[in-house]
Amino acid sequence: MSGVPASQSYDDLLKQVETLRTENTSLRQELQDNSSHLTKLETEASSMKDVLTNLQTAMQDDLDSTHNLTMQNASLVNEMASSMLDQNSNAKGQSVGLANLAK
Repeated sequence: MSGVPASQSYDDLLKQVETLRTENTSLRQELQDNSSHLTKLETEASSMKDVLTNLQTAMQDDLDSTHNLTMQNASLVNEMASSMLDQNSNAKGQSVGLANLAK
């Protein structure tokens, strides 16, 4: 061992082993903490996905309702316009009939 007493080498090795054990314990704890944090993030991501899905469904329902109301309004406008045209035609016909009676 090139001039180093065996007891010193052994003591050095014991220190290295203890240092490695301490580092190993720290790394295990860090790994456990990271794993817990990752699980928490996965749970939050899943919850956010559910919220976004529900929001998308609600928005689509609102869009469908708006479309249905627009179509109903268009139908009512067409009915009213047709009714007004019919009334206008009837009124003109009655005016012509009255004018003919007056002659």
